[in-house]
Amino acid sequence: MILLTGASGFLGQHIYKTFLPVYPILGLGHSGSNCDRKIDLTDLKALEALLDEIRPDTVIHSAAIRDPDECVRKPEIAKALHIDATKVMAEWCRKFGKRLVYISTDYVFNGKNPPYNEQSEPDPVNLYGETKLAGEKAAAICPDLLIIRIALQYGTTDRPELSFIHKAIKTLSKGEKLPLDNVQKRFPSLSADVAKALLELEKRHYKGLVHMSNPVGITRYQMFRAIAAAFGFDPNLVVDTGKPPQLSANRPADCAFDLTLYKSLGLPPFHSFEEGLEIVKDKVKASL
Repeated sequence: MILLTGASGFLGQHIYKTFLPVYPILGLGHSGSNCDRKIDLTDLKALEALLDEIRPDTVIHSAAIRDPDECVRKPEIAKALHIDATKVMAEWCRKFGKRLVYISTDYVFNGKNPPYNEQSEPDPVNLYGETKLAGEKAAAICPDLLIIRIALQYGTTDRPELSFIHKAIKTLSKGEKLPLDNVQKRFPSLSADVAKALLELEKRHYKGLVHMSNPVGITRYQMFRAIAAAFGFDPNLVVDTGKPPQLSANRPADCAFDLTLYKSLGLPPFHSFEEGLEIVKDKVKASL
């Protein structure tokens, strides 16, 4: 039995769908698809009671506030979800000899000295990265633990408000200019690729820390020009601001992963961003 938090979230939807044919899985969330049980994970007593009731073999903690700026606006919720809830899950799994999978982020690094392997020293530059790193440390009390660090997620979703592709198309369809930075490198990774790799690691009962992402870094300016081209808009609507992103939370410049371990494990290769756009294009269009 797999217990998945954040089952209606962007990545959670893909994990649920990918695991469902292989394992019994119960999805937790506030609402939406794949939400088999509704729960507020920041209600720690309710979380512990649910774990005692379900008694899963593996807990996958995918729920998170993914937007660093939202973490700035809601610091207490970010800490409760990324750290406190993780402590409860880790302690429960440790106590009963169960397995914990914790989904972390490339934003645990400061982006100054890429590429980063699994032994690189984390040094987050924003609250999102700080709380996710603290969550990793909280998870570490569980002996049967897998931590995966992932990069920016994209793909299909039944919740367009979570998708930067949908947001880009909405703006481009109005013929509006889209000013974006051409400085910070991101490594957009197809969520379906992450879910498939995670399933393979679960089948192997792999323990430890694994970095996974699309290996090719591109800026937001380059990403959104690719989106414009893929969906039939004028790429020149996307304009270079000529400066780093001006946002509430600091952003690391380049958190490229060293994927040596990932490749050595023989896990499925990630699609490039352009390949991924072609894969999801028809479903995204149908959801507009």
